[in-house]
Formats: sequence, structure tokens, C-alpha cells
Amino acid sequence: MWKVSNNSFKNPIRSKNFVYLHCLRKFTNASQSENENEKCSEWENAKPYESVPGPGILQLIRNSFPGGKYYNIDLQTLFKRVLDEYGPIAKFPTFLGNKENVIVADTNDFELLFRNEGIWPYRRGMQTFDHYRKEVRPDIFKDMGGLLSEQGEAWHKMRSIVSPIMLKPATVNAYIPNVDEIAIEFCDRMKTLRDDKNEMPSNFLYELSKWALESISSIALDQRLHVLETSKSDVNNLGVQLIKSVDDFFVLSYQLEVQPSLWRYIATPKYKQIIKVFDNMTESLVHFVDKAIDNLEKNPNRRDEDREPSVLEKLLKVDRHVALVMALDMLLAGVDTTSASSTNCLYYLAKNPEKQEKLRKEVQAIPVDANGKLMPSSFQSVPYLRACIKEAMRMAPIAPGTTRAPVKDIVIKGYKIPKGTDIVMANILLHYDSQYFQNPNEFLPERWLRKETSNTCPVDKKAPFVYLPFGFGSRSCVGKRFAEMEMNVLLTRLLRKYRIEYDYGPLKYRFGFISAPVSDLKFRITEI
Repeated sequence: MWKVSNNSFKNPIRSKNFVYLHCLRKFTNASQSENENEKCSEWENAKPYESVPGPGILQLIRNSFPGGKYYNIDLQTLFKRVLDEYGPIAKFPTFLGNKENVIVADTNDFELLFRNEGIWPYRRGMQTFDHYRKEVRPDIFKDMGGLLSEQGEAWHKMRSIVSPIMLKPATVNAYIPNVDEIAIEFCDRMKTLRDDKNEMPSNFLYELSKWALESISSIALDQRLHVLETSKSDVNNLGVQLIKSVDDFFVLSYQLEVQPSLWRYIATPKYKQIIKVFDNMTESLVHFVDKAIDNLEKNPNRRDEDREPSVLEKLLKVDRHVALVMALDMLLAGVDTTSASSTNCLYYLAKNPEKQEKLRKEVQAIPVDANGKLMPSSFQSVPYLRACIKEAMRMAPIAPGTTRAPVKDIVIKGYKIPKGTDIVMANILLHYDSQYFQNPNEFLPERWLRKETSNTCPVDKKAPFVYLPFGFGSRSCVGKRFAEMEMNVLLTRLLRKYRIEYDYGPLKYRFGFISAPVSDLKFRITEI
């Protein structure tokens, strides 16, 4: 044994490698030691966490009620007012059960947080959502909060099951024909909705929500709900009930968790209201999911062998309960988010006709099959379509930022930040910062095209954490590829059929975790 080892050292290449590795280990260990010393020194010299600037409890109470500077404002405005007043870092104290959190808007701080989020990143979920699933209805959810609000090992286990399925391009592409069929039906329905001015009804967002629900149900449930022809007056239709419940959920959860509320201590009227919304939403969703699972179990061989199995089929093979919860989450998260993002994109294209015409030329060239239907290969090369969606999501993101809690003590802006502290990254403030986006108030999809960024409206590539529409890392949105695919299909069908205009003022948005338009969406459409 010694002889073999001795001979190996006589090999000059192996000998050099041994010396190199030995030196590398010494260098690495020395570097790590130096880094640890620097971190220790930085922590020791940092200001205490208690001295992070921000409003006190009394100031927060005064400013959060009618007449106060934080009353009834959206999160973007809240972030801006707080950081303008207190500087690049500000702390919001615990208040009526809300956990204390710190707000930052610097990409260097974002990077530091992402590098210290650990293997199981903590992102604070919606407390009302978690409360309902684990404390009110454990009979259905069995202590499983889902990807939205679960943490630690429980989150990691579920994410490990879901990610390989939801993020697989072949799985996403397999649904393009179904989603295309729904988009075609929706575009045909638009013709019947317009008035004598060729304008859509003021509640056109509701119509887009029906399109979004129909699309995501074809993915999550492997079936159609047939809600496109329904109206808000169809109160007994489960699809209509679901759309209203999802919309109410995002508004009420914001009011209960961001605005002052006593719901954690007593059953306030809004708490009772959101529990009723959760019940309606859950009953509708469980009905649809049970029906989908029943259909699959009764017809296990109904798909061709060479066809990609559905999301629901794949999840059922792993765990029936995970399949149930994930289908519920997909329906919950895939309606308001996609419909609002699509609305914003239509608005900016309508307000920028030259961009719309440029996009139309691209989508008219998208290949279709012999029957004129879009195919899985149709969107292999659509750079301007992707750029338009990106730019619309930059200008009007549906979420203003994201939250992380570091797994170790860190220093931000010279202050000690203990591990476990909730830190809100206010990305939306950087979307309108000329340091990162030239002419930030203009809709310029060209900024996302590589060949044009060298001399026109560039995106700063040195700040990769500025634009995070679907979050970052392992806690990024697991349904992002489906959302992008749905928007690709809808915009392609709309622009191949209609010219879109909008003659009214800037869109106004509601206050909620999802920033949805509340303006009258009287888009004018004319056939090409």
C-alpha cells in the first residue's frame, strides 16, 4: 500500500496537483479566516439594531389612521415616503401583531440578503392564509400551508416535488394548444362585448379574469370550467364565485395584515369576511379538484402514450395530498396575477401604437400548424413579445417587492441586523430610477433587446437584482413559465386579430398584495 502511494508521488503531474491542492487549501482557509475576521470586525463596529431609524409606535398609529401619511396608500408610495423620510434603511416596529420589519432599496443589500438566506429561504407569507389553512381548516389542508406560506423543511419537501414538474419546458409547452383554444374563444367573445364605439365594457378586467381562470384550470385541473360566457350575475356558478373570492382575498388580506387591524386578538368584521371568502374559495376549488382527480382515476389511459402527462397526473403519482394543495394554489395564484399583468401590457401597447405595430409584425410571423393553431414550437423566437411583457411588468409590477429573513447576523448600511429579521426589498422603487433604467417613465421594450441596448435605453446589467418580477432563487414563483406562456398566447391572438387603443387617462390601482387596475378598461378594438 505504501509502495503504490510512493510511486504515485513520483508522477510529476500528480505531484504538482498535490502541491497545488495543498496550497489552495491553505489559501482558501486563510481567505476564509480573513473573511471571518472582517465580518467580526464589521459586526463589532456596526451600530445597534435598535438605532435603525423609523417611526415609533405612536407615530405609526397616528400616520396609519385617516389623515395620516400612511393611511390608505399603496405599498410603492409607502416605501417611498418612509425611505425619503428616514434614509436608505428604515424599520417598522411591531404593531397589533405585525412582525417588525426593515425596508431597504439598494441592490447591494438585496444581494447580501440573497447570499445569506440559507438552503431553506424564509419569505414571510400571508398570515391570514396560513391561519385559515392550519387553524381553521386543517381537515382539508392537514397542516400544509402550501408553497405560498410554508417554511423550512416542509416548504423544501413540497418545492422539491413540484419544481421538476412545474418548471419543465416540455410540461409547459404541452398546454399551448389548450391555452390557445381558450384565447381564440376569448378574442371572439371580445367582439360581442364591444359597444357602438367598439369599446370594451368598463369591467373588462373581470372578462380577463375569466380568461385567466379558464386557462389555469386547463393546466391545474386538466379540464375546462366554461366560465367565458358567464356574467357576474351568475352567482350560483362556482367559477364566478371563485373569481370574486380570489379578488376579495387579495384585498382583505392586505387590509388585515398591512393596515391596522385587531384580527389576531378578536374576530373583527373583516376577519369574519375573509374567513367566509376562504370558505367559498376552498369549497369551489375542492369541488373542481375532486372532479379532476375523479376523471383521471376513472380514465387512467385516456392520454396517448407519446403525450406529455398533465401536471395533475404527475403530482398524483407522487402524493395525492400535495396534488390537491398544489392545484388549489395554482388556481388561487393564477387568476388575479395573470389578468392584471395582461391588462397592464395591453394598456402600454394601446398607449404606444408604434410599439404595438412592431409587436404585431412579430406575432403575425409566428408559425402555426395546418389548422392555424399555435404549437409548442411557436414561441421559440419572439424576442419583442418577451421584451414587451418584461417592460410592462417593470412599469407596473403586480407586487412591489419581496421579503427575506437572513439565517445569520448581518450588517446593512452600518447597522446590525439580527438573523431572522424580516427585510422588505422595495424593488419597485428602482424600476423608476434612471440609474438603472434610462428614461424610466417611458415604455421602451427595446431596452430588453441585446442588440439594441448598446445605444438605446439600456438596462444596467451590473445590477441584476433590480428587476425580479417572479422573485429570486428557490423561492421564486414556481408557476412563472405557465404565466408567461399564457400571456404569450393571449397577446399573440389579440394582436393578430385586433388593433387596440385606449383613450382615457393613466390607470389607477387598488391597494392590495396584488396591484390590480381599478380604472374603467374601455379598450377600443378594431379588426386588422
